[in-house]
Amino acid sequence: MANNYPIRTCQYCKKSFKTKPQIHQPFCSTICSFWDKVEVTSLDECWIWQAKGRSRGYGQLWVKDKQRQLRAHRISWEFRYGKIPNGLYVLHDCDNRLCVNPRHLFLGTHLDNIKDMVNKKRHTIGEKNPNSKLSNENVRIIKQRLNLGHSSPNIAKDFDVSRWAVCLIKTGKRWKHI
Repeated sequence: MANNYPIRTCQYCKKSFKTKPQIHQPFCSTICSFWDKVEVTSLDECWIWQAKGRSRGYGQLWVKDKQRQLRAHRISWEFRYGKIPNGLYVLHDCDNRLCVNPRHLFLGTHLDNIKDMVNKKRHTIGEKNPNSKLSNENVRIIKQRLNLGHSSPNIAKDFDVSRWAVCLIKTGKRWKHI
């Protein structure tokens, strides 16, 4: 017996397609669903994800074939360049999490992502870092005491940090913004 699926019209490309009657499916494909939610401007500008579905600032789209939500910039990468190799991330050159322009995307490892964040100064530093034991004021005091010739072990003990932490402050490898 033949399936009598209703014929619908894709809201994006206007092509006809069949789908199960109980399923509300406005698009004929993942590609049409994706492009319906993107504001494309010029080739060089960010293409902004317009849909509400977002996770940690990244656009998301339900992908029927995979039965789960995927990040929009990853979908964009795969449309343009193919499958993302295992262990690699899709990173933004433009630092705009809602951008899906494949010209602004590149592949990298987790370490590449961290280096990119640090190089572009998008990481939290100093007392703004929730893991910081020291305040900006404490670091100023530590630097003053170091300049006065106080020993690193004594300073470390007074501030309940390691000698290594004091050494990194002394050499300017940490807290250099103070």
